[in-house]
Amino acid sequence: MKAVDAVGKQVDWFAIDFVTDRNNLRKLLRWTRGGTGQSHDFRIDMELAGERTVLLNIFGAHKTYSGIGTGYGFSFEHETTVPVPGCEDSIGHCRIVKYDFFGLNMMVRFEVDACLPSDEGATELDNLANSLATLDVASETASTGGIHIIRAGSEVPQQSLIELKTTKRSKHVIWSEVFPQLHLSQTPWFYVGFHENGTSSEVRITSILEMEEQRKNAEAQLRKLGQTLEMIQELAIAHGTETHLSL
Repeated sequence: MKAVDAVGKQVDWFAIDFVTDRNNLRKLLRWTRGGTGQSHDFRIDMELAGERTVLLNIFGAHKTYSGIGTGYGFSFEHETTVPVPGCEDSIGHCRIVKYDFFGLNMMVRFEVDACLPSDEGATELDNLANSLATLDVASETASTGGIHIIRAGSEVPQQSLIELKTTKRSKHVIWSEVFPQLHLSQTPWFYVGFHENGTSSEVRITSILEMEEQRKNAEAQLRKLGQTLEMIQELAIAHGTETHLSL
């Protein structure tokens, strides 16, 4: 919330239904689909702010980012992106987006992998895909008082954001996971790098506007998530602002 206010965006916070991280929504979505096992276990703390705004926070999510990751995905991101001027020492970028989700006003934070300059078009996308196709992305060895805001870089339009992923050439994209991830953050571009033992052989670029089949397949579950959020909001309102609850 402080980040939104810091960039001067006018937001009627009393009209917001949920303030959350995308990760919370993805966990709730998986839960609505069903399934058992420890990999599905989670805890989300929630509290009511004002008359209707629900704050969701994943339990145990506080962590320190080192900027160093392992695995092909981290290497792919490192090799295919460059920092914008003024952000050379940054270790990640998070974005906050506001949208309507089945009648609920959502304020969602999520991590951004990359972006394109706003004036680049389809030709630039094709050129970038060709240049990435031969990359070797095998892994290499790898204030307590208030918030200090350092302003750097420039504002990037939402339509320039990119989600990056890698997968083995022999495997397929798991759209039941990928499409909701894109949809819940309104991320318009999906780049997937196919590799053989860490050597990229193809980079496939897809716009979310092209994902009609994936959208139809996910619609029922996304709607169910919306219904779940409505029940969560009703529960939070019933307990009031003095009570903290967990899911």
